[in-house]
Parts: sequence; structure tokens; C-alpha cells
Amino acid sequence: MRTGLRIFLFWLLSLVSFSGFAQNGKFDVRFSVKSLDCATMKAVIRVEVKATDANSTFLMGDGNFRFTYPSTILTSPRIVSEENFSGNAPASQSAYGSQNLNGSTEGPTTGRVVLNNIYGGRPNPTRVGTSYMTVACIEFTLKQLVTCFDLKWDTAFPATGMSEVIVASSTSFSYTTNDVTPVTHNNRNVCPAEYCNDSYGVRLDLKSFDCQTKKVTIRVRVKATSPNSGTFLMGDANYRFNYNASLLTNPQIVLEENYSANAPASDNNYTAQDLTGSRVSGSAGILSLNTKYSPSGNATSAKAVTTDWTTVACIQFDYTGSGATPCFTIDWRKSSDPIPVTIMNKVTLSGTGSYSLLSVPTGSIYENLDICPQQLCPTVATDLSLTKKSLSTGPVTLNSIVSFSLTLTNKGPNTATNVVVTDTLPVGLQFVSATPAVTVVNGIAQWKVSSLSANTSTSLILQAKVTAYGPLFNKAEITAADQSDPNSIPNNGSYLEDDLGTACVTVPIPMCAGDEFELSTPASVTSVQWFRNGIKVGEGRTYTINQPGTYTYLTTVGTCPAEGCCPIIVYEGECCPANLCVPFVIKKTKSIK
Repeated sequence: MRTGLRIFLFWLLSLVSFSGFAQNGKFDVRFSVKSLDCATMKAVIRVEVKATDANSTFLMGDGNFRFTYPSTILTSPRIVSEENFSGNAPASQSAYGSQNLNGSTEGPTTGRVVLNNIYGGRPNPTRVGTSYMTVACIEFTLKQLVTCFDLKWDTAFPATGMSEVIVASSTSFSYTTNDVTPVTHNNRNVCPAEYCNDSYGVRLDLKSFDCQTKKVTIRVRVKATSPNSGTFLMGDANYRFNYNASLLTNPQIVLEENYSANAPASDNNYTAQDLTGSRVSGSAGILSLNTKYSPSGNATSAKAVTTDWTTVACIQFDYTGSGATPCFTIDWRKSSDPIPVTIMNKVTLSGTGSYSLLSVPTGSIYENLDICPQQLCPTVATDLSLTKKSLSTGPVTLNSIVSFSLTLTNKGPNTATNVVVTDTLPVGLQFVSATPAVTVVNGIAQWKVSSLSANTSTSLILQAKVTAYGPLFNKAEITAADQSDPNSIPNNGSYLEDDLGTACVTVPIPMCAGDEFELSTPASVTSVQWFRNGIKVGEGRTYTINQPGTYTYLTTVGTCPAEGCCPIIVYEGECCPANLCVPFVIKKTKSIK
């Protein structure tokens, strides 16, 4: 009796394609102060926008940037520069018209700015990336310099909003639009008094990110935030910022732009810059870029820090991450951080040719840098799929040879390289041969395809010997490739992705009186129904066979209906051996004397 024999079943799923879906963009907005002139009583405010993260970049359509201001302190807003999303932008963007302030109002206590950019329906709309980009600069007239004021985004109807352009065809240009979701509205409190005394702002931005050499170059920039004081003369300075030393290594000054004897236009009153004081502790890196004022002879001049951003130096790092690394931040060490923090001094020249160094008040602007390798080094994508089928029809017998075909398809848009398909032969199927040749270790065959052009397919024929009864399931999956795939992940074993294929053959099982066979499906399936000779006989993940017949089942995987790809065939077997031997006893009963 073979009671309790278990047969574990897998299933063949209909392939579901997830390619071609669109993901809505998401945006953040903020203000920054371009200038606040305490002499002319003019303040210029930047309106800036960015995509929330690397997964939500979008092509800008129409945009309405709405915010309020106190009209008791500010008045008469006007656009003084259209930076992006405009035919009047510095590098004219012909897909857009001119910006306007239509819809703006100014009451006795509250004013509302409505800054509009208009997409004209033409090719080449501008992408909103993960770094803040200026939409426009708006100038206000200040009524007084004493009171701080707030700029606040409108978040209720009519709220700040915009649409994204979804290009349907680039050859004969056509498109649709979709609303973009707002995420973060960064309001701004501005205190004019901060801009009417010497102070500095610092900024980090990305000069280059070379995906091949894995070199990253960062600009360190400075500006004065006090136009009323006529700026200040640069003395000694230490620019200190934090970086992830597990992703960025080997910092070097590759270009001394200003405040250095090695600057392009040599500043002879300064020495060469250095990175003295930089350090690494585990993954925590601190970079210290130093400039030093050291005039030869009597001090007669020093270079001014103006209200325009001026590059101090360019710092190069080796990047040790990959193109798939999530976004990471390089951030300034501010006065709220433990020492050492970013500090600087100004030069005060005396009439006798001597000088003194005085501390410049702590900076009011610290612009950090977000680096997103996934956006800077997009992985070349290919849409790979794998199908598998048995070339043997109907039931097979023990010790027979069965054949399976595997077809690997690349739907593009790029050539796939170094693709590995792994075929796992179950117990009961013994590898015999494959065309083309494969590597087989412990019943696992690996088929390697060095290159497969877009919109082409290639096939493999695999043969195996049958050594066991029952349904035998052969699974194959794409387990590696150089490129990313929009709707599947190599080697994750998901039957819902199109990079995995299964096929099976069935060997009828002989049954003797009293035999039972327990059938069991995987835990991931639900709503299992069992059938014998086409008639429903049970439900649930397990079923016990105690009579001959052809058994099949229907089930659900997630929300997908599925069925067994091979029946379980049980028949009345020959339960008596061909040569029956019955033991007998010989006993001596008589003896001749």
C-alpha cells in the first residue's frame, strides 16, 4: 500500500503585461530671495519648482503658481525675469508662451500673486527634474524694512497647480495632459533686517556626474546676502559640508575659481586653497575647503563677495555607488551643527595699507545638493520575456525522452546583453541534451545569450529522460541581464511576471487497491476546485485520490484565474508480480536402512 504519497503541483499562468503604464508626476514648490535692496526698497523673489523624487519627474504643461503676501509691507509685484517655461526664458523655450500675472489681486492687507506659464502645444516641453529650477523672478516694492513678512503658497482652491505633458507621438507631434499632484509647499519668512547687514550665503551644485568614469564634480559657491552694505571683501573662509563617504571618496580640488593664487584670473592677495581639516569616520565624511587672505607687502585690495553666486572651487570625488543608488544629499555644516561649521571673515582695509579680519555673520542661506544617480545615469531598458512549452503531446511513459522549447524574446527598445536563463529540472526529469549547448550543474541548466537585438527572439530545445510517475513541472526563468526590465525582475521567482515560464508532462500513475494519493497546491493559491473526469469532486488546497481517473484543478493566483497545466492520471495497475514465487517447506519423513 502507498498511502500518503504526496504530489506537489505548480501551475501555468496567463502572462500579464504591465508595460506601457504612466506614472503621474508630483511636485514641490518653494521661494528664495534673489535680492533685497535696502537702498532702493526692492525685493526680488524667485519662484521655484521641482519634481518630488526621481520617480515623479514630468514634462511641464500649464502651471499656476499662487501665493499670498502682506500688502502692508509689499506692493506692486511684477515679473522681472522669466527663467524657465517661457518663450522669454534666458534660453528661449519655444514650446511656451510668455508668462503673466493674470488673476493677481492686491487688497488693503493681503495680496495674491498668480504666476502663470502657458504651454503652447508645441514639441520639446521642458522636463521638471529633482533639483529646484526657477520659474520666474518677481520684484516687489518694500513699504518698510522693519517687519518680517511671510510668503505663503495657496493650497486651497484656487490652489497652486500644474499639468504634465504626455507625448503620444514625437514624429507627428501629439500629446495629452494630466494634472500633477502637489506634495510640499515650502513657505518663506523674510526678514529685511537680515539683508541690510553683511552676511553670506553658500550653495552646492553639481557640475558633472560621469557615469562611465564614475567621477563627480561639485561646485562650492558663495554670495553676499546684504546688497545694502555694498557686499564685503573676502578674507579667510572655511566651507564645510557633510557627505556620505561610502558613496563618495577621494575628494580633490580640481579647479580654484576665485579667492586663490591659482584661480583662472589669479587673485594674488590669496594663497592656494586646500582641504586641510577634512576627515572621514566610517561613512561620515566632512569636507573643509579653505581660502586664505595673505597679501604680499602692504594690503591694498581684496576680492569682493557680491550678491551674485560666485564659484569658489570645484571639488571632484570618486563615486563608488551604482546607477541604481537612491538619491542622497550633500549638506552644509551650519551654525546649528557641532563645530567645525562653515565660517568666513571679511577684510577691512585701513588707509595705511594694513588690514584686519572681521567675522561675517552666520550665513542665512545654505543650499544643499541632492544627487540622484538613477536620474543622472538611467539604465538602458529592455523588455524581455520567456515562454516555455512541452513538445510532447499527451501522457508519456517512464524512461521515455521528452522535449521542451524555451523562447527568449526582446521587445526592445534596446539590445539586451549577457542574458542568463536558468532551467530547473525537477526530480523525475534527467537532463539529456540541449541545442544550443547549456551548462548543467545538479539538474540546473543555464542558457547564456550574450546579445539579443530589439524585437527579435531566440530559442532553445532541451531534452530530458522521464524517471518518475505523475505530473512533472519544468520551470525556467530569466535570472540575469545587463539592462533593467519595465515589468519584471530577474530571478525573483514570480509567476506573475513574463520572464518566467513553466511546462509539464504527465506520466500515468498505477494504483492498487487501498492506495491513496494526496494532492497539494502551493500556499500562494486560493479558491482551489478539484475535478475528476471533468466533474467537481472537492475544494481546498489538498485533495486525496482513492480511485482511478483523470484529475484537474482550477484556482486563483492573486486576482488571476489559473489552472493545472497537466492532468494527474491514475489507473488500475497490475498489482500481481509477473512471476509469483510461493515458499514451501521440505520435511524428511522416511529413511531406508
